[in-house]
Amino acid sequence: MQWKPPKDNGGVPLDHYVLEKRPKGSNKWTKCPGHIDPDETEATAKNLDEGQEYDFRVVAVNKEGESEPLVTSAPIKAKYPFGEFIVVICGSISYPSSPVISEAAEELVV
Repeated sequence: MQWKPPKDNGGVPLDHYVLEKRPKGSNKWTKCPGHIDPDETEATAKNLDEGQEYDFRVVAVNKEGESEPLVTSAPIKAKYPFGEFIVVICGSISYPSSPVISEAAEELVV
């Protein structure tokens, strides 16, 4: 996944990002494994089931709390091309207003 950093961090530096996934039709979000540093704006979602469609969201976190989540606009089907799953979305994260996704790739294989 790829995203743009928040335009406004509330005056407090970012601590990290959190990437979450949920299978299509589910209401339960699950944190994807790994730590995403504040200077990183991309992450690879792992431990996905091939052929399963997922929604993804990313949240910026600092000492003031969490941003509104940036959520994919449509489920994305996991593919297994070269040993790992790769999913990319583009958009920006903001505090505290709702996120806007500029574009989303339904399936992207790198």
